[in-house]
Amino acid sequence: MQTCKELLTAKQNRSELDQKRAKYMDQLTEQSKRLASTLKTQHVTDDKMREEFDKLWVSWTNDVVKNQPTDKPLDVKVIVEDVLLNQFHNINNILKKVKEGMFKFDPKACVQRRLLEYVGLSYRGNFDQSIRILMEKSKCVVNDCITVKEKGKKDFDKNFIYEILSGIKKAIDDFENTSGNPKLTKEFRVDLSVSLCLNNVSRLQNMHEEFRNANHPLTYLQSQRETYFQSFNNYCKGASSVQIFVEFLCKIITPEVLNAANNKTCQNIADSLKTNNPALKANRSNLENHILKDLATQENFSMYEEYIDHPKVYFKRFIQETVNKFCCDTGKLQSIYEEHLNSLKNQILKASPNVTTEVGERNVNASLWLDVFCRKVGELIVIKRDDLRSIEREDIRDGQFLKDTMATFLEEMIKNKKVDMKAMREKPTSMLFQQLQGCWAQCPFCKAICTNTIPKHDADHSVQFHRTEALSGTSFVDTDHFCIDFCTTSVVSDQSFRTCEDGEWIPYKMYRTAGPPYDTWSITPDGSSQGYWKWFICKFRPQWEEKFGHKFTGHGKIPSEWERFTRQDVLDQLK
Repeated sequence: MQTCKELLTAKQNRSELDQKRAKYMDQLTEQSKRLASTLKTQHVTDDKMREEFDKLWVSWTNDVVKNQPTDKPLDVKVIVEDVLLNQFHNINNILKKVKEGMFKFDPKACVQRRLLEYVGLSYRGNFDQSIRILMEKSKCVVNDCITVKEKGKKDFDKNFIYEILSGIKKAIDDFENTSGNPKLTKEFRVDLSVSLCLNNVSRLQNMHEEFRNANHPLTYLQSQRETYFQSFNNYCKGASSVQIFVEFLCKIITPEVLNAANNKTCQNIADSLKTNNPALKANRSNLENHILKDLATQENFSMYEEYIDHPKVYFKRFIQETVNKFCCDTGKLQSIYEEHLNSLKNQILKASPNVTTEVGERNVNASLWLDVFCRKVGELIVIKRDDLRSIEREDIRDGQFLKDTMATFLEEMIKNKKVDMKAMREKPTSMLFQQLQGCWAQCPFCKAICTNTIPKHDADHSVQFHRTEALSGTSFVDTDHFCIDFCTTSVVSDQSFRTCEDGEWIPYKMYRTAGPPYDTWSITPDGSSQGYWKWFICKFRPQWEEKFGHKFTGHGKIPSEWERFTRQDVLDQLK
């Protein structure tokens, strides 16, 4: 419901803004023509023309400013503080927390004390590290939320803060619902939420001010100043209406043509990689297989950590690196880009005489011609009809001259243009990631990633191969011994596990009765397992023991057969 209201408000604001722009453009065009008509007979120099235009521009913009309502920018800090005070009104010392905005990480104050009595002191180091990872993830959640608003060129709205708070809450809930992670105190939740919101006040304030500036009618018109001066210059020099019409039209559509060519090139990159790259040509299971091969080949522990703890982030980075390698051939990309530019140019040229014919060659009305042109060319590029109001009274009855002039200006428009390499790397990555992502839920016992290709699917989560529970840091209670069992074996055993919710013992055979996230997983007790993670444990044993503060000893002693796996063995299993 809120999104619908925002869209309706944005649409109404945009309509009002477009009306103001159109009004001011009409005023400027008429004033320019009158002044140009006076100067045309005086044979003035270019410098004199610039001087006269500048005087006209200053006078006109002063009138625009006078007619604008004087609204003050929002004080975002005050609004954010008000939302936080309202959201956490039942928290002791909330006013002090919001006003001071200080957040100090204290592991002892983060975890519920009742849980510490169950898990013992040996877990605290692991909790410390896990909670720091959560804090970093929450920071990324907030950053991503604001980035989306910035890219959408949105104005600040206090509802953004509620979205941010919701995102932080979900990150904490997901953390608590992951096996091996502790329940966190309410104070920690509040402190983290308040801190992240207040730390981004200046960024949100900048977003609001940039929106105000960008959406002030004068800002848009200032960006078109040189375009208007060129038209004014042409009027003064007696240029034909067709020349003025075409030059203005081409300057308006040029950025959109370049953008369309960039988008088509990006699509080519994504399609080529999806068709030809072995890692990207099938589904996400295939992609994960190639990622596992790459990880085993590089044997980099930090990369493994990111893959296990943050698989979604790692998958996207893997795709990004694949796209970057493809984009190393800049000459090839430039050639593809130029092909699209030429194709767009030719399609626009073809549309021009067709529009003239449809409108009527003998009595061509420029306004009607632009209506039809925008409709036809709108299938190729984004084009705003209101941006062309200042030329809709020009005389363009000479159809052949119009066509020839269009050809000249369009050729100049695409000459020596360079492909946007930043877009070439970012957009195909986003396209491929959207195509290949699915569900990112991880098994609460072993952190294996659900293989369902549909995000937020209705069916239970499942995977083809589970992993050793040591990958989630699971250990035997009251010891520092890792649990190396595989989930598929545990769920048919007589053993039990203890939840972080309340320390209740749950038989593995009845794991679904433990509530979320256990009750959303279907773990088939088939005893199947890959040698891959057995090799991983043996290869990175010291690092894994240091990460969690546990040992592969006692009940968690590594079987000798695990140590016989080689890297080549596990790579062969992945083929």
